Amino acid sequence: MDLITYPRTKQKEIDGLRSMMAECPEDKDVLDMANEELIRAMEEEKRLQNLLLKSLLPKDDADERDYILEVGAGTGGEEASLFAMDIFKMRERFSQKNDWKFEAVDIMESDLKGYKEASAAISGADVFGKLKFESGIHRVQRVPVTEKSGCVHMSAVSFAILPQADEMLNSVNDIQKYVIRKILKIHHLRVLC
Repeated sequence: MDLITYPRTKQKEIDGLRSMMAECPEDKDVLDMANEELIRAMEEEKRLQNLLLKSLLPKDDADERDYILEVGAGTGGEEASLFAMDIFKMRERFSQKNDWKFEAVDIMESDLKGYKEASAAISGADVFGKLKFESGIHRVQRVPVTEKSGCVHMSAVSFAILPQADEMLNSVNDIQKYVIRKILKIHHLRVLC
């Protein structure tokens, strides 16, 4: 499908349907049929325009990377930590459903076995590109497990999705070697100039 000519063809189809409706205002069957076709054609044109816009956006190099998930309990006390645990486990199930590798890196539990903080490494095909816009603050209003009288509480968690770095530096020696390599590369380039 050609993303430039096909929307133009759809626009001509829409114009033709509108002119048909204008020419036969008294024929109810023709108007109903043309109106149904017009609605479908307009929806298809909108879908094609969105595809065209997406194809014009530059691809982010980080989209193909794996990502680090960080969830932290915010306002709401123990209930927030239970909500953070729910969010973390939902992401784990979502990863398994999509055949991504989910590896819990660090979990700090609260008194009620919720998660004060939790992080995980998730790897698979284009995982960061699919989920990079989900970072932010998530909130819930519900009757918490911690509430005896049935009052509704609001809890919030922070939810961060970060692309994994190209090169993992695990120790001070690795960091020193990395910095020395970069410095030597800069000096080498200066010598060549």
